[in-house]
Parts: sequence; structure tokens; C-alpha cells
Amino acid sequence: MSQEIVTYEKCPQCEGTGYFEPAAGSQGSGQLVCNWPGCVNGYRAREKTTYDPGLDDVMDKLNDIKETVDEIKAVVDAL
Repeated sequence: MSQEIVTYEKCPQCEGTGYFEPAAGSQGSGQLVCNWPGCVNGYRAREKTTYDPGLDDVMDKLNDIKETVDEIKAVVDAL
């Protein structure tokens, strides 16, 4: 089963706060909700990477190998 990893970066407009101050002289004052394209709660998705096999599959395979090694060790110890 594949696994997706998404990395994020702070929004260049709101610097991770989700709000920004409009420029002086523009209409309105106070903080506004950030409207930068892709900004969600102050962060933008930067990159999405898919790993196949995923971490869970790798861990399952490693646990299977460990069980096999433990079985072999038990046989060798019995000799």
C-alpha cells in the first residue's frame, strides 16, 4: 500500500497566521483572512510525494524477517 507525504510552507502573505494586514491606504483596516492562492490556515502545500511501498508495508516485511531470524536463532541455540 502506498503512502503520501505532503510538505507545507508558510504562506508568504500571512507568514503562517492565516490573517494579514492590508496595505496602508487600501480600503478597510484591521486583519483580514488570508486570501493568497492555496493558503489554508497560514500554510500552502509545497510538495506531495508518494512512496510505494509505504512505511507500514516496510515495517510488516521487517517484522516478518525478524520472526524468521528469531526462529533460526532458536534452532541454532538448541544445538
